[in-house]
Amino acid sequence: MELVDDFTGRVADRRRWPDGLQAAIECKEGLEIQCEGRILDSITVQHFLRNYPRLCSMTATAQPSAEELKEIYGLDIVVIPTQTPCLRRDDEDVIFANRAAKRQALVTEIARVQRTGRPILVGTASVVESEQLAAALQEAGVECRILNARHDEAEAEVVAEAGSLGAVTVSTNMAGRGTDIRLGGRDGREHAAVVARGGLYVIGTNRHEGLRVDQQLRGRSGRQGPGSSRFFVSVEDPIIARYG
Repeated sequence: MELVDDFTGRVADRRRWPDGLQAAIECKEGLEIQCEGRILDSITVQHFLRNYPRLCSMTATAQPSAEELKEIYGLDIVVIPTQTPCLRRDDEDVIFANRAAKRQALVTEIARVQRTGRPILVGTASVVESEQLAAALQEAGVECRILNARHDEAEAEVVAEAGSLGAVTVSTNMAGRGTDIRLGGRDGREHAAVVARGGLYVIGTNRHEGLRVDQQLRGRSGRQGPGSSRFFVSVEDPIIARYG
């Protein structure tokens, strides 16, 4: 039995639920009950990192966490300007009254943009949502590829072609950070044609609790030329239902 990280959609290697919960579920599902591990000691991440004589890092999304980094680690944030101006356009969110209206608008928007040949990366919040949206797109006649924990063995191939003309990639947060999508596909042969159509279009289907996660998704676009991003939000989304 393997656990799936609901944030990234990846299999959480060697992670187990504590306090007998893992064994209880394995028993319920008729699986072989594995030996439970033992926690010999524990330490918070904050205290662990403070054991290093020097502490520093580099990330494109540190600014929203500047106050937290200063308070916990005593680290200041220094913003280094980019060598060339960012060509990505971040559009305002589109907000809907319910999830059904948002889903329909997503399918309509993706179908419209896909007809122009512009590649699209859609970031979803879970494996279930990625597969439901992919099914809705296929019903509407939009061919797409899915990148989530069920298809992680094909991750490199999917990412390599996500910037091709007319490509539609529906992903969990597996593509949210550290993923460089090459405009024009694996060999870059269609680079000029993709740039002429506006570059990679990133669509987020949910806002996340941390602004950094949203920025990491947006950051997949505009890395090798122009691009744009937009979030589709409904008032029934978990984050709005939880925090109002």
